[in-house]
Amino acid sequence: MMDATENNAIRPSKRNALELDEDESTNEEPVAKSVKRKAEALPSSEIVELQLKVTLLEENSQIARRAAKDAQSRAESLEKLLESERKLRDDVKNQIAMEMEKK
Repeated sequence: MMDATENNAIRPSKRNALELDEDESTNEEPVAKSVKRKAEALPSSEIVELQLKVTLLEENSQIARRAAKDAQSRAESLEKLLESERKLRDDVKNQIAMEMEKK
């Protein structure tokens, strides 16, 4: 098991391998190569962890889309219900007015 000094000794080289070079940020192909190089520099446990995070984010995104779709459907249903309630209220008011005129 590594102690803190060994861990710190590894970090600078890993950090350098993970940073983008200035030239690479302007051209798409070198950026892709840089990303691949960064991924190769990561320990497999970090790669697995990142893959799990991506999977979770994708699942959360799907859940959020479904929830938004459900919320939109519910909002539309509520709007229809409110419109029906308004019409019913207007009908009742009209009936009351007609009854009052008869008397």
